[in-house]
Amino acid sequence: MNVLANGLAKFFGVAASGQTYLNALYLLMSFPLGIFYFVFLVTGLALGFPLIIIWVGLLILAAVFAAWYGLLSFERQLAIAMLKEDIPPMVRQDLTHLNLWQKFVVAVSNPVTWKGLVYLFAKFPLGIFSFVVLVTLLALSAGLIATPFYYQY
Repeated sequence: MNVLANGLAKFFGVAASGQTYLNALYLLMSFPLGIFYFVFLVTGLALGFPLIIIWVGLLILAAVFAAWYGLLSFERQLAIAMLKEDIPPMVRQDLTHLNLWQKFVVAVSNPVTWKGLVYLFAKFPLGIFSFVVLVTLLALSAGLIATPFYYQY
């Protein structure tokens, strides 16, 4: 009997845990954030590369790169805060004695930067998928919970 009670407590304890709802909120937020990241990056990169010819594109690409690195940092902090996961820092080197160009070279040569770009682009389709699955399951659960009350009338 104790094993059954333990199993039921574990199973239904998920619904009582606050972390469950933080995880669901993170999944819901991934949809609008994924749309924003995708639109921002596609627009910035599609505008910056053709305008390299008139040198304005370099400024646009530099701004997109800085914003992209900021978005990676934001996503990292969001995952740490909401999912309670330990995520290593993006740069493990000491950058205090480097000038701006050397910091840029370190950031560009860091594979985390490029993996982060792939992650920001992948957040859009994965955000759509997780949003659809989460909303469907929430609606189905609410419908099944409400069925006895609806059936009574």
